[in-house]
Amino acid sequence: MTDRQTVAGAYAKIDSHERECTLRYEALNNSIRDLKDGMKWVIRLAIGIMLSLIGWLAVQLWDANNARIDQAASHAEGER
Repeated sequence: MTDRQTVAGAYAKIDSHERECTLRYEALNNSIRDLKDGMKWVIRLAIGIMLSLIGWLAVQLWDANNARIDQAASHAEGER
């Protein structure tokens, strides 16, 4: 076996390895992209739920405040 054959064989193995790595990295990138897209959906859902809860809390506070004002107004009318 000559040095040229050994060097050519080494380069062939390196090229084969590089092709395999490229395919693996592409598969990993696709998997990570899918995961990120799924997480965007989950984050949007969580934000929507939080905004809904904040809106519900605001309505509850508004109703409680109005009830307190109405009670104070009826109490003030009763004293007259």
